[in-house]
Amino acid sequence: MFQNVLSSIENVGLLPSITFLFFFGFFIVMVFFVLRMDKKSVKKMSEIPLDEPHSMNP
Repeated sequence: MFQNVLSSIENVGLLPSITFLFFFGFFIVMVFFVLRMDKKSVKKMSEIPLDEPHSMNP
């Protein structure tokens, strides 16, 4: 059934390329975002779980 649906769509071969470019672009943007983050804020965020005064066990 899915083969019949996909084969009836024009330019269906273009969809994997567009999807790859979208996710690759998102990955590159996230790498630049992480590399440009302030080191103090990264350290502060990494310590958030340790700063919580309440434990998960009741």
